[in-house]
Amino acid sequence: MDADLYELSDTLFAWRREFLRYENQGVFLTPADVRAVTATLYGCAALAMNREHEISRHRWNGMGRTDDKTRQALLDELFRPDSNIVLFKPDFTLRADRA
Repeated sequence: MDADLYELSDTLFAWRREFLRYENQGVFLTPADVRAVTATLYGCAALAMNREHEISRHRWNGMGRTDDKTRQALLDELFRPDSNIVLFKPDFTLRADRA
């Protein structure tokens, strides 16, 4: 990921600090101010979504690695000498009238 790891939280904390200055007396936002706030919020939302996608990729890849380990353990047991595990392979090519 190219973005700074802390960019999202840094931006949100900076905006919080700015707004805390007006906690008691309030604040008036001009249309330009509103555009700046919404642009920043949009950037934060996009960055949050990128983080979500990255986390999701890591989770799915982790589950895939777990599946690979489970599959390999099953195959190891299947091919172990004296194993009582057999593959169930029904013969779907046999028709009832030929059996």
